Parts: sequence; C-alpha cells; structure tokens
Amino acid sequence: MASITLKNVPDDLRLKLKAQAAKHGRSLNQEILQCLRAALPDGEKLQARLQALNALHQRQKAEGVWLSEDNLDRWKREGRA
Repeated sequence: MASITLKNVPDDLRLKLKAQAAKHGRSLNQEILQCLRAALPDGEKLQARLQALNALHQRQKAEGVWLSEDNLDRWKREGRA
C-alpha cells in the first residue's frame, strides 16, 4: 500500500478529526481513510446515478416536461410527487 503525507493541516481540522476518530474508536489514520472513502463516489454507484440521470433527461425530453421547482410544487399539490 502507498503512503501519503499531509502537510499544512490546520490545527482545528486535526483536532476535529482526532475527536471524531476517538468517537468512532479508530486511529487518526483510519478516520482519515474513512473520510476519504466516504467523499469519493463508488464506481458502480456513480455509473448507476449517471444512468438514472440520463433516463430522467430522456424522459423529460420525450414528454416535454422538465423538473423544476414550479413543477415539483404543482405535482406535490396534485399528489404526484
């Protein structure tokens, strides 16, 4: 496995990470790795989200109805959303 060195980490951020690590029963290194994993999208999940967005776009294009705040409000009033 590779190693990464973080430089210029602000004291407040280091303290927050350290406290969070203690809360979760992890080392500081384990906590940072968990934060990085959570911040980066999983390849399969990202692909599924892109497919869903593409399907939504195609449906909106075909029906001529676009997702907007006004439409969402109207659909909620109509019990459709």
